[in-house]
Amino acid sequence: MVHSFGLEDNDWIASTYEKKEQWMHAYLCDKFCAGLRTTSKCEGIDSSLKKFIKSENCLLELVENLDRVVKDYRNNEFIVDYKSLYTDPVLMTGLESLERLASKLYTRKIFFEVKEQIESVGGMIVLYKDRFGSIEKFMLRKFRKPHRVYVVLYDKSSDKFECSCKLLNSVGILCGHIFCILKELDIEELPNRLVLKRWCKDAKSDIISTIEVQSDLDRAFRIRYGVLWAACLKMCFLAAQGSETYEKVVNIVAKMSNELESMCYIGDKGGHAHLVGNDIDFGNPHIIRSKGAPRGNTNAKNGRRCRRNQFLGRGEPRTVAGKGAGIHSICKINVGLLDMKYVPLSCGPFG
Repeated sequence: MVHSFGLEDNDWIASTYEKKEQWMHAYLCDKFCAGLRTTSKCEGIDSSLKKFIKSENCLLELVENLDRVVKDYRNNEFIVDYKSLYTDPVLMTGLESLERLASKLYTRKIFFEVKEQIESVGGMIVLYKDRFGSIEKFMLRKFRKPHRVYVVLYDKSSDKFECSCKLLNSVGILCGHIFCILKELDIEELPNRLVLKRWCKDAKSDIISTIEVQSDLDRAFRIRYGVLWAACLKMCFLAAQGSETYEKVVNIVAKMSNELESMCYIGDKGGHAHLVGNDIDFGNPHIIRSKGAPRGNTNAKNGRRCRRNQFLGRGEPRTVAGKGAGIHSICKINVGLLDMKYVPLSCGPFG
């Protein structure tokens, strides 16, 4: 196109092409990125790791510090979940019904981002609206910003909204333009298809493992164990707040443990799970043999023999006059031409 219009020497074209690395936002504005920028995730992880990891740490200290980082992440997650579930934000906008519904659906952090979009509705002006069958088209702009016009399409048959700013597509929250159209249409509830599940308070409620038990028993066990462990952490945190809740939860856990023990049985050579009715039980794991030569049998019948003379015992055969002959030594005595058989002697240190 540059060659066809003869713009090779145009300064504006050259300077714009040099900034081509910054065009990514224009191409990815309708792709879901959960609000992440190119380096924000890496910078956030680096800043967290610097608190725990030092360059002079050995390997053992590195592993321990990484475990502390994971625990710190999980602790922050528990605190945020607790605030989202057990605290109510103050409603401050004019769209009280929409704001209250958003506070019940979204987590605390996401709600404040949605609240900013609701507050921007006061500065929106609807310029034009038209209808094409079941689709309504709205054109609006912000107050004292006439050069930027936004287009919102609303399909009444499917309850679908689409805005030209693409905030719903890229971040997953409603933009102020869609909230303005909801106010224009006098809609008091958020359509279900506009609420992204991952930003809701109950986002973790639908975590279900789909791994088949017979395909990979060990991996299925680890996944289920991890999910149960994570699910019980919040319960342990809340139960430890007081003695009454602590005693109640301890009794419930003990009762459930007894019920599970009666429903399952343990003890299989393979160490895999077995179905008991609709329940699953896991046997003992395989015992791995250690490296090296196996342990020999040291009984009298199969005792160790001398490689040279093939008699029981260790080393060279010892005669009666041999020094240090021990109890139960096996000796061979040559007297002239008489060759005696191997006979056990009881010649201790006192002869």
